[in-house]
This record gives sequence, structure tokens and C-alpha cells, in this order.
Amino acid sequence: MRRRPVLPLALFTLLIALLVAPTAAADVLPGTTTVVKPSVRVEALSHPVAPATTVAVPLTSTVIDSLGASASFAEPMAMVALAKAADRRAYTFDGLAFVNSIAGLGGSPSWTTWWLYQVNGWSPDFGAHELPTATGDEVVFFEVSSAAPWTNKQLVVTASPRGVRPGEPVTLAVREDDLAKFNDRASFDRWGPNPDGMTEEEIAAYIETLADSPLSAGATLHVGNRAYELGAPDNEDGTITLSDLPVGTYSVWAEKPWDTEFNYVRAAETLIDVGPGATMTKVAVTPNPYVAKRVMKVTFLLSKKADVGMKIYNTYGQRVATVKAKTLYAGTRTLTWDGVRSAPLTTKLTIKLRAVDTWGRVTLKSVSVSVAR
Repeated sequence: MRRRPVLPLALFTLLIALLVAPTAAADVLPGTTTVVKPSVRVEALSHPVAPATTVAVPLTSTVIDSLGASASFAEPMAMVALAKAADRRAYTFDGLAFVNSIAGLGGSPSWTTWWLYQVNGWSPDFGAHELPTATGDEVVFFEVSSAAPWTNKQLVVTASPRGVRPGEPVTLAVREDDLAKFNDRASFDRWGPNPDGMTEEEIAAYIETLADSPLSAGATLHVGNRAYELGAPDNEDGTITLSDLPVGTYSVWAEKPWDTEFNYVRAAETLIDVGPGATMTKVAVTPNPYVAKRVMKVTFLLSKKADVGMKIYNTYGQRVATVKAKTLYAGTRTLTWDGVRSAPLTTKLTIKLRAVDTWGRVTLKSVSVSVAR
């Protein structure tokens, strides 16, 4: 008589544990294939837990947190977006109405910190299970100290320009986005109080655009491995201009400790780049000399990916034609003009090429070609 194979005790115990244990990370069970696509970023007090991650959130779903609690949602709530991001970034969370803990940080038993969230620069005073998200929304979950004020500001870093050549200046600014106010009228219309009977002045009191947000004196700005105190005398307006950065790509972000008025959420990382722009060499024009009504081809060697276009002028400075910019990759590339012109030809044409690389650096190149008679 043949015996049935018997599972080893250790393996049997492991299988039982896997069946009954709560999931280590959130699980989302989609009820439909229709989705919206917000992004989710998670900021702990001491470090970023996860960068902004675009996730597909089903319109109906069931969420299971790391303690095994579950809840069903008939709309693409911020809580579902968090669960989707947790799956992507492999961190845990618990709490299905108000988030208690993310990545093991915050919540019980000490409750010295907990988690809040904001969407598009506005932090609601209700749980993440109540606010539906939409495609393009930017959701941020952030840890706060129980000792900090209940009012929050999000630090935002801007760079102008984002890409510079060595020795050129880049100006960095840190602003404080008040999370109790909407960033624009569209957000007010979406989430604000019923405007019936309100004056435009009363509505405006609920709105503060990012451009109108105050600069952050007192923040610490990190640029690569450098740190700048924006409360120092030279930088107390919340801005700094740098022109001594070596060639390279730099992570830029800001932080500020909470004070008696506000808690400050760490800024999202932005990138700036110091390096050469795109170059266009070995430019050749055919036919040369150019023949009226013929197709013109301008070929060149492009050093890096860039949006490249060209304009053609006659000797009177009149624009004969424009070829719209298109994205080209490094290598030998060609722009084509179909010969249809908006100004007369003269004995010579000047072709002005313009390349804008992925960091916004602009390179100009001019060549001339004679016109056949």
C-alpha cells in the first residue's frame, strides 16, 4: 500500500502562517478596470519614505491594511491611492479612515507622531477615506509631531533656470504653501464651501496661489551635499543664487523645523543640472545653392537629446519660413523645409537653428546659404 506524501512540519506551519497572517503591505482588489491616476508622495519627519509615485486607482476597490483590517470604497479615495503606492514602493501602513502608521512610523502605542495628508496644496480636516482623487492630483501623506501646531505649510522649492552651463547663475527659492488654503479657484470650486451668497473678496480669502505664498526665511536648503541656511543674513529672503556648482546633476530640497505657528512639511526633491547645452556641428544645407520651391534639408550632428527647430530669413531680415521644433536624439539629424515661403527670396538666406535640451538650456546656431538665380 502506497503512503501519501506528508508535508514536513516546518513547511506545514509556514503555510498556515501565510494563510492566516495579515498582509505585510496594503492590498487593493480592483472592482472595475476604470481608473484615475494621481501621484502619491510620503514624507516622514526624518526622511522621505517614498518619492512621488503615479498610481492607477480603480473607481471601486477593497483595501486591506498591514494589520488585516479591510474596507471597501466606491470612489477612488486618497486612502486607495496610498494603498496602491504602498504596493508599488513596498511599505506598510495601518488605519483605513485616518492613517495611524506608515512604514512603522507614528501611531500607537506612544502617539508621539501621526499622519496627515494634502492634495494639490490643500489639507482637508477629514480622513483619507472621504476625499476622491482624480488624474493629475498630487497627494502627499506627511508625519507630524504631536507637539507641533495643527496648522501646516508645505515647503516648495523652485529653480530658475533648472539647467545652466558652468559658471552661469541658478536662483533657488523656497516658499511656504499654506495647506489651509486652496492654490487656485478650481480647487476651491472642487472642495471649498458653497459659494452661493459669497462675494469675490470672501472667496479670495480661501485662496493663496503658490506665487503669492511667502518666501521661507529660516528654511535649510539642500543642494547635493551642500546645505544653506536661508535665515542667514545674505539669504534671509528665502532665496539664494549660486554660480559655483561643478558640472553635475543635483538633488535640491528644503526642510524647516516647526515653530509656534506652523508645522512645515519637507519639500519634494527637485533636480537641477550644471553642464553643457546641446551642440549642433557639421551643419550642411542641400541643395546648396538653394533653388526656389525646392525642398531644403538641413543636416547636423546633435550632441544630445533636444527640441530643435529653425527659422529662415532673407537679407532684409524678413522671415521666409519657420520649421516647428521637434524632439531629436543625439546623432546626425535633419530638419526639412518644404519650400513654401512667407517672404521673398533674396541672394542669400540665413538659417537659424534653435535647440533646447531637456533642462531648458538654449543653443543657437546660424548658417547661410546662397540662392540660385
